[in-house]
Amino acid sequence: MDVVAGGRRTTLGPACFVARGGEASVYARDGVAWKIYADAARTPPEAKLAALRALAAPGVVAPIHTVHSPTGERVGLTLPLLDGWSPLVRLFPPAFQKREGIDVDAVVALVDRLRHLVHLAHAGGAVVGDLNEVNVLVRPDWADLALIDVDSWAIAGFPATALAESVRDRHAARPSMETDWFAFAVLAFQLLVGVHPYRGRHPTARTLDARMQQDLAVFHPDVVVPPMVDLARLPPGWRGWFEDVLLRRHRGPPPSDPGAPVSRAAQTATGVTSETLRTHDGPVLGLAASPEGLWTWTADATFLAGRRMGPAPPAGAVPLVDGPPVWLLRDGEHVEAVDLEGQRRPTGVAVRELVSDGSRVLALCGGTLARLRVRHVGGDRVVVAVPLATIQPACTVLFRGCAVTAGPHGTWLHRATAAGVEQVRVRALDDAVVVDAHSGERATVVVARRPSGLVRLVVADGTVTEAATDDPTAILVELPGVLLVQDGGTLHLRDARTPHAPGRSVQAALPPGVVAHAGRPTAAEGPAVLTFSLRGPHDA
Repeated sequence: MDVVAGGRRTTLGPACFVARGGEASVYARDGVAWKIYADAARTPPEAKLAALRALAAPGVVAPIHTVHSPTGERVGLTLPLLDGWSPLVRLFPPAFQKREGIDVDAVVALVDRLRHLVHLAHAGGAVVGDLNEVNVLVRPDWADLALIDVDSWAIAGFPATALAESVRDRHAARPSMETDWFAFAVLAFQLLVGVHPYRGRHPTARTLDARMQQDLAVFHPDVVVPPMVDLARLPPGWRGWFEDVLLRRHRGPPPSDPGAPVSRAAQTATGVTSETLRTHDGPVLGLAASPEGLWTWTADATFLAGRRMGPAPPAGAVPLVDGPPVWLLRDGEHVEAVDLEGQRRPTGVAVRELVSDGSRVLALCGGTLARLRVRHVGGDRVVVAVPLATIQPACTVLFRGCAVTAGPHGTWLHRATAAGVEQVRVRALDDAVVVDAHSGERATVVVARRPSGLVRLVVADGTVTEAATDDPTAILVELPGVLLVQDGGTLHLRDARTPHAPGRSVQAALPPGVVAHAGRPTAAEGPAVLTFSLRGPHDA
């Protein structure tokens, strides 16, 4: 496709493709993002684009040039390119924050940054309107935010042109600066707590829409709150403001001082019985199951089956458990390996991204999806990258045990297996943004956001099943004969022989970071390592 912007002609081919949204596709070329509308008539008027350009500031991704076809038709616009930035919704799952080392202080700082960006838009005379979880991007180090899709904002007499149901104020006829603060409260709550503020069970208001219409947020005494919801995560200086906005229809910014953040309390699983395997001297930071046994690590040491095996992993390290653990540290695109004796050595592996599910580590190495393995070479243990598949790096995202490519010709799931990789075309994800995913050997659980809300998909044996959900976290535990799929406060049990069938369910919530060990779900809570047994199963 040939286009013209700023007096320069450019070709946008499949290799430049980055993402597709509801009304446009985005390409990256020459350090610039190119937004091309499926319907050229949707290109904003020049007067609106001129007003939006005046808002350009760090954190506000305003238009640069109008894009024309070779015949002069207005077909899109160019924007600053935010390479490697992720949708805010990826940070909602508490398990993701824990894996990435994003503590409560960092989350509060992001919420405060979002507050500043909304103020900035309002000061420029704009209404954001569609302040939703995919129109805010997070920098790769998770330390800054930016607002995108500003062409949908209301400004200079032009109305807002989009509004997601997840943040729509049910008590307002149209977007306004006041409704922006409602949407801000919804996003901020999900960043801090991990779930939508109107999630929960109510005896009569059975849908999210009904609870939003009736102001039945999780603070309401008649709402049964999911067991993993930890309201202590809300900064004390903002708790009353959240209640005013979400319960009492107040519309306005939060106090400037959130107060001291509160650390996440350990969550005890419900609907299951637990047994303590062992207790460490300090909080368990991570665990991984391997043929040698269960590896755990704290801030002081690394353990195998409770025996101290070496020092603690370096801060920010990714565990590779392929035999005795090797800790992987990134310095830009270069990876360094640290063994259990604390010795460091370069690996020679260059990566764009690394993700571990505890035992397996996947990496994006240029245009290749690879699995990092440990090989014995001349008596040394060496980290190597084993190629799995050729991918389009600009539109591929890594998750635990898998990668998702949302390319120009549809969405593909790449699931790492013992034999290599299984690649599945998932048409159900073509109109969605993947929030989280978790793959095992036999199945993949995907949580994705569509314009209508979140959905949870289970991909197994070439079959895709899906259901609406309010929980942004993908948790899969593969046990002998059964697959456990967590959905909020419900744990679904699927027969491993027919994983596409719905199976049975129990009211249970396993902690984040749960793994399969010795045929049972195993997780850490504080200093304790626990194994769980289900109780009280019933037909779903």
